[in-house]
This record gives sequence, C-alpha cells and structure tokens, in this order.
Amino acid sequence: METSLNATPEITGALLSRILTSMQDLGEAASQMLAAKGVSEISLNEWYPRSIQHECFNETLKRFGESALYAVGFAYQNMVRDRYSSEVTSITDELLKSESDASRNDIEISTENAVKKLVAILHNGSLSNVRNHPESYGFFFEKIASYQYLLSFSSFPITSLTSYSEAIIYGMLRLAFPPSWIISINLDTHKENRINGNASDHFLIRIDFVRNDTSIEEMRLHETLQVKQKLLLAAMDAAQAEHEKASKLLANHLDSVTYASRLQKNLLVPYELLSQRFKEFSVIWEPREIVGGDIYWTTSAKGKKLDHFSLALFDCTGHGVPGAMLSLLATSTIDRIYSNNPEISPDNALMYIDKTLRDTLHQRGSLSEIDDGCDAAIVRIDPIKKNLEFAGAKIGLIKISSIGLSELFNPTPISIGYQDAPIQLPDLKCINYESGDTFVMFTDGFTDQIGSVDQNNFRSYGKKRLIKLLEENAQKSVDDIIKIAKENFDLWQGSQIRRDDLTLMIFRP
Repeated sequence: METSLNATPEITGALLSRILTSMQDLGEAASQMLAAKGVSEISLNEWYPRSIQHECFNETLKRFGESALYAVGFAYQNMVRDRYSSEVTSITDELLKSESDASRNDIEISTENAVKKLVAILHNGSLSNVRNHPESYGFFFEKIASYQYLLSFSSFPITSLTSYSEAIIYGMLRLAFPPSWIISINLDTHKENRINGNASDHFLIRIDFVRNDTSIEEMRLHETLQVKQKLLLAAMDAAQAEHEKASKLLANHLDSVTYASRLQKNLLVPYELLSQRFKEFSVIWEPREIVGGDIYWTTSAKGKKLDHFSLALFDCTGHGVPGAMLSLLATSTIDRIYSNNPEISPDNALMYIDKTLRDTLHQRGSLSEIDDGCDAAIVRIDPIKKNLEFAGAKIGLIKISSIGLSELFNPTPISIGYQDAPIQLPDLKCINYESGDTFVMFTDGFTDQIGSVDQNNFRSYGKKRLIKLLEENAQKSVDDIIKIAKENFDLWQGSQIRRDDLTLMIFRP
C-alpha cells in the first residue's frame, strides 16, 4: 500500500495502551501528554494520531534520557510475546534443535532464517498497528556477511528515536534466540538516515554461536535486570545531577528523585505475592531520602506453587542515591543466585553475595577506592513441615509465640561485601514453629533511631523496646502490630532527625 506522505499516520488504541503500560514507571509524563491532547480514556478499537505517541516519547527523552526510552522499547517484546507466542516459540525450538547439529553451516542457516522470521513479525505487526503509512514504512532485513545482518526501521517524517527502535530490535532478537547466540547491535552511521523522506534507523547486527549451559529463563531475567539497572541508574544519576544545580531547577530534581523512588519500589516484592506466601505479612519500608539502601526480596514463583520459598532483607551502605545503587546490585545478585540454584541454603547464599559484592566492586585488597557492603538476612520457609532456616549477617530474627513468649536469634556479627569483613560462613539456625507464631526482621534504622517518649533524655529505640511491644501485642493481627509499632516509633522519634533508612517486616507463615 502506497500512501501520500501528507496523510496523517495513526496507530491503534491497543498499541497506544501497550506503550502507556510500559511507560507507567515514568509517572505522569504520558498521562499529562494525553490530557493535553484531550484524550482521557483509550479505546482499544479506535485509531489515534501517531503524533501523540511521539510527543510522549519526546517528553520521556527530555525528562529522563535515552535509558528510559530504551526501556520502553525493550518492553515491546511483551506485546510480541502475547500476540505472536506460537511463532516465536517455534523459532526458538528450531534454534535449539540446530545447536545439536554437527554442521556449522546448518547453524548459520538457522540463524539467518530466525532473523528473517523475527523481522517479518515486527514488520507485519507494525503494518497492522498503523494506518496511512507509506510503502517504505516498517522493519527490513538484509544479510551482509556470515552471521552479520543489516536491520532497518523506517518511520514517518519525524525526528528519529533511535534508542527506542534499537531496544525493540534487540528485545525481539533476545525474545527468541537462546543464550547460546551472542547478539551485538550497533547503529550504522554510514547509512543515510532518511528513506523517501522518512526518518530511518539502520542497525548492524552480529550474532555469534557459542555453547554454554545458561537457561533461557536465566538469560531473559538477566537481560530484563540489565535494562532495569540502566534505567534506575539513569534516574539516580539525573537526581544527583539535579541536586547539584541551582534552586530554580528544584522541580526537575524532585521529578527525577521521585522517578528513581518509583523504580526502586518496583524492585520490591509485590504485596500480592507476599500475601499469597504467608498467612499474614506486613512491612514498614521508609527510605530516609526518598530512595535508600534498605530493600527486601523473595524467590520468584515462576507461575508454580512452591513447597518452600526464601525471604531476604538487605541494609546496604549509606542511604539516598548511593544506598539505592548498592541495593540494586544486591537484589540483582540474589536473583541470579536463586535462578541458578533455588535449593541453596541461606548461609551459603549470603557467602555467595559477599563474594559477588567484593568482585563486582573490586574490593579485594587495600588499593580499592571504595569500601561498601551490606547487612543481610535470609530465611528459607517450609510451610508444610512448619520449619524455617535462618542465617543473618548483622540482621537478626525475632520469634514471638502466640502467647507472647519471645526468642531472639542473633546473627553472625559481620557484614558482607566490605574489604575488611572476614570471610566466614554465617551460622545457620533451624527453627520449628506453630500456627500463630510471629517472626520479625528489621534493619538498624529502626532500633538505632534517637528519641524519647517524653522528648527528653534522648537515646536509641533499641531491641528490648521493640521486643516488649511485640510481646504485648502478640495476639493481634500483623497489620495491627505494624500500625502500633509505627505509631510508637513516630512518638519516640518526635522532632529528632531520621537517622537512617528503616524496614520492619512481620510475618506469620
């Protein structure tokens, strides 16, 4: 179909809705743009001016940079997975089958066919979601050498959004290609960036086949985490840069910090998942400076009911932006650990995190310029056997029976990841429990807070005060206990400055 370049391009409501869903981490940018265009509600079956989409993208680029736009494009693979699941799965199956072939030529042919089919899916999907497009619009494929291809995306006569189209192509390739294919993608700056008056991006793709034992699930998790890391780091970098500017830029600074906070909250375990895992669960999670170094985590269900699962709490060095960056590394590390070995014990998991933090931050030896790490605790819960395994590095565990008797399980008195922290396997404690028993984990931001009941004679809140409060309220619901603890803590803090990030988790298995 050939259409005049003067025709107004339009996109389906379904595509616009999907784009806005992938942009939800960016706050109100997209909603504000839609409101300015008089769009309050999107109908999936209607058509909308494509200029709305690109104005949303341009606003995203202006506010949050290339990483945010890349993340939106990378999320496009979710729509492809939903709509073309069987086609993508068949491509993956053919590639996996070719891995066992002895002929290198067979593998090369399978690779080329896979790229062709994926580009065809992208191309056909684009045409079906856009109308009034010129003949040259869409995704195009060209083989230029062995295992090397040129992929092009021709858009309408608008400013090219290269990071978005690059992420779509890379995300699509990674959706179907197993980990044994290493994919690199680079912008071809030698190609003309316009075709028949339309903005175009041209990417040089190289795909190398190597044998490894990585699973498809682990690879996809790793790719997604990488995008989230870049996105969060970009937001925090923006927050730090804005912090150093004059007060006239305060509004933009707050936007960036709030955006980083929204992303960090996305890394926390969804409350719906925790409520399914426990009979009761509640948490206080309050960074001192919008973002912070405290973060909690649980093993992924991957759509299956687990006989057992693990819960972790981290208190990383510092607070604010530096603490949040380290918490991101901690959660990425523990995700990888349990993706590779879901049966790992809490003590060995802590040792692996310790090693990874040292290696990643290059903190071995006195020549390192930084010395950062974290306090941490991990519990492994078996609700069928009604037992719990616990290991902690400076974060302990409190057990409160249904009649109010308390038991404190002290952690190993070392942190993990630091240069001078002794490499020592934390103690592993096996704990039986009964229905109605309550468990509590917390960071020292709660117990170390300076304050006083009468706002005089200031001192730390302390563990004894917390344990007494827990004993007195043992028969109440977990939500009520959290509410009482927060009210008591706020009264204690009074007008004193908040010292640190704080987290208090209470659960009944």
